[in-house]
Amino acid sequence: GARLQTDRTDHRRRVAEAELRAEKERAEVTLHSIGDAVITTDDRGLVEYLNPVAEELTGWTTTEAVGEPIRVVFDIINEETRKPVEDPIARCLRDNRVVGLANHTVLIGRTGREFAIQDSAAPIRGADGEMHGVVLVFNDVTETRRMAQEMSYQASHDALTGLINRRAFEERLARVIGTARDDASEHALCYL
Repeated sequence: GARLQTDRTDHRRRVAEAELRAEKERAEVTLHSIGDAVITTDDRGLVEYLNPVAEELTGWTTTEAVGEPIRVVFDIINEETRKPVEDPIARCLRDNRVVGLANHTVLIGRTGREFAIQDSAAPIRGADGEMHGVVLVFNDVTETRRMAQEMSYQASHDALTGLINRRAFEERLARVIGTARDDASEHALCYL
């Protein structure tokens, strides 16, 4: 009787382990198949996994990145100021909630190549509700951002001369008048 009980327990354990392996494999296949870049970290912000899209954009392989601080692998700056942007993983860990990146964020890959990105970071919670890490999902919006900038430029500049058009001139003039009023400063307009 005791032997039969031990065999049943061992069988259940092997089945549970096989199911867990299969579930983990399905999760990894899913992450590998996602079109967005995915990076996961532990609860200290150390990298645990990068999917192929994340490897391509960051220039890091999962093998090289595992155990590295996220800031080393996910180097982001503000497109306009060129200053570092607050790490979304650190914010997610600190605030214990989903966070997104500010607009105009640029990822600098390991090779120095730059990608305009948008992203969000979300807590990874266990069955106990405790935070065990963070999943960062981001995508390359370089072309979309370039097209938006081009359209904005075309809407405010003359195609032949490259000078600002009347609408852009009026907006800038209104801005200068507003600051002159607020700051009690003076400006001059020269007409040639």
